[in-house]
Amino acid sequence: MAKFLQPYSARNVSVIWGPINLAGGRADEAFATITRNAPRASTRAGFSGDISVALSTDHSYNVTLSFFPESDSAKVLNGVFQALAAAERAGQPLTGAMPLVITDPTGLNTLVCREAMMLEHSDIEYAENTGVITFTFMVAEAVQGPLPQDVAQIVSNAVKGLGLNPSKLVPSKLR
Repeated sequence: MAKFLQPYSARNVSVIWGPINLAGGRADEAFATITRNAPRASTRAGFSGDISVALSTDHSYNVTLSFFPESDSAKVLNGVFQALAAAERAGQPLTGAMPLVITDPTGLNTLVCREAMMLEHSDIEYAENTGVITFTFMVAEAVQGPLPQDVAQIVSNAVKGLGLNPSKLVPSKLR
């Protein structure tokens, strides 16, 4: 028997990098893309039909976030990117790696990682219409996947327990 699925809204997806709540200025298309950098396993079939399976040791992901360039989120991320670049030019390279948590309150999907390093941002273009700027993060190891509702609630409570209250993560003048 068919049934209605739990409602989903991209507006309810929370993206927090370190102390920064990236809630504002999301582009209208897919604003967050999570891509595993290597297949989970590789296989090879032999003459007899037996299949050898090698599990990957690469558990890294790339996370791409898209924002309108004039948004507070884009301005904050661009500022962090420029500060990291300035530190590198001064001979003091920093990874800038901070925890990244992406959660959907419906529990459909969650990504939690201890360290996410900003790799790059897209070109900045000026045109008649507004554009989109994307920021790419490298995640060394993460827990990702659909979570049952009760587990999603546990993760949500744990994130709140770490003091990552979205309403307090961005200074009020940037909200």
